[in-house]
Amino acid sequence: MFINTDFSRMKRSWRAFTLVELLVVIAILGILAALLFPVFSRARENGRRASCQSNLKQIGLGLLQYSQDFDEILVADWHGSTAADGTDKTQPLSSATVSYKWMDAAFPYIKNEQVFNCPSAQGRAARPYRYYKNLSAETEDYGSYTITHGYGANNSVRTPPVSHPLLDDLVNLSQVADAPRTVWISDGNGDFYSSVTVNGVNNVLERHLEMTNVLFLDGHVKAVTLDRINRYDSTGTFLPAVTIQLD
Repeated sequence: MFINTDFSRMKRSWRAFTLVELLVVIAILGILAALLFPVFSRARENGRRASCQSNLKQIGLGLLQYSQDFDEILVADWHGSTAADGTDKTQPLSSATVSYKWMDAAFPYIKNEQVFNCPSAQGRAARPYRYYKNLSAETEDYGSYTITHGYGANNSVRTPPVSHPLLDDLVNLSQVADAPRTVWISDGNGDFYSSVTVNGVNNVLERHLEMTNVLFLDGHVKAVTLDRINRYDSTGTFLPAVTIQLD
């Protein structure tokens, strides 16, 4: 049997990397990481957006069931006779005059607090929604989603999709002319409702790759740009996306 005893040749064949070669490898890895990290981040956000859309879909099913139980009346954004944000402390908190919001009306049909919390939410919108069955304490833990309040009180051209029961402007599903294009619930900044201002719809955020998830009045969910929601009609009078008359 022949055994190779030329150890010097073997030693030379095991030559280590030089410093220059190591720096080149590190530089290549750095470039690859810089290219791939945004891809991974986008993939993670796509997953969060899908989870958020699932939340809104469940909320939509719950709200539609609510409407069926109340003669097809759309849920009001809040219930009670005091300020929408619950700042009127003169009213007893246990009487549902302050705290009862649209989320509380929908909760018995959904039975899952987590559904009201978007996985991409930050700041005040990341405060988890808490359901107070007895409303024994005021809370601003409204979750991550906001309901469209529209223009406020009804008139001939600016009917909101939802409003307040004590103002006699509750809306029936049969009044909605174009449900698939009317915004109902969307990604919010922590406030439970959004209304129209001179700058467009407030309290709505684009937190999913510069898009906002929207539940429309027919129950379907889609990611859209905030610019689409804030697009005025041809006369520049109102925003079709947050009104219930024919666009």
